[in-house]
Amino acid sequence: MPNTERLATPVTVLVVPSDTPGSRPVGEAGRTAVLVRSLKESASHPGEAEPEQILRPSEDERAAAPLALSRGADYVRVWDRASEEVVAALISDSAFIGADLSPDSVLVVVTECGAKALRIRPRAAETAS
Repeated sequence: MPNTERLATPVTVLVVPSDTPGSRPVGEAGRTAVLVRSLKESASHPGEAEPEQILRPSEDERAAAPLALSRGADYVRVWDRASEEVVAALISDSAFIGADLSPDSVLVVVTECGAKALRIRPRAAETAS
């Protein structure tokens, strides 16, 4: 019997207006939709996933992640939990509508101009001289 279980694919899910091309409506009112995009270049089209199939990282997974996120209206900062050092910062001339950081360090930011996913790599440990 063939295995029909799907492999997990990391995705980002953006809440968008219902008339956004490629989005899927959620809720009964139909005014809200989600846009599902893969976080891996080699993944097949993840837009086929139903919203009910999407699992958000647990609070424990987020707390165990090496990086954390803080944000204001016009900035997003990613910092190393161990050293408390800022490892990435974004400043925008338009307000951030949303921002999230996956446990495996993919930062997703949304402004009224669009959305972007960025892989944040922690600095390599410095070697002693």
